[in-house]
Amino acid sequence: MNTERLLNAIGTLIGSLIAAYVGSLYGARAALGRFKRERAFDRRLDWYDQVARTLAEVRLSLEIAQTFEEDPTEPPDKKRELWGKANGQYMELTRVEALSELYGSPVVVQKLRALREEFDAVSNETNGFDAIALPKRLDLVQRLIDSVHEVIPIHAAAVRKELEFERLRPGDDSTTDA
Repeated sequence: MNTERLLNAIGTLIGSLIAAYVGSLYGARAALGRFKRERAFDRRLDWYDQVARTLAEVRLSLEIAQTFEEDPTEPPDKKRELWGKANGQYMELTRVEALSELYGSPVVVQKLRALREEFDAVSNETNGFDAIALPKRLDLVQRLIDSVHEVIPIHAAAVRKELEFERLRPGDDSTTDA
């Protein structure tokens, strides 16, 4: 009878060890999966933040450069400096657009791609955002400013949807696919 008790005790111990191992294995996998999802969400949110800042800075740089260009009293060196800054913002837009397929919603990816393509077209027309060629094509610069202005609320709607925030513009059909 002692042998039977011993076997039962060993069976119970082995069963408990197996259950503990399987439970800890699944628990570790679940925790790792949750960690990966949280990390991916943090990276996506960081990218959305970078896009919001880049769009605002691109628009502001273009508006400032355009304003200075239209003022004949401003020195040419200052104008070239501001066009150079706008060109740098265009490069930043290209960088965040390149990451859009990793992190962006389909609508944001599409809008950023179209915006970057529009910037590329202006760059081609102005010899790479050349400070001498750009002032001759302020019409293109104004279209870029308008295009950036159109993308900002679409991007914001996508972020707000991702974060499950309330919509800023109820009934706005331009953000329904965000």
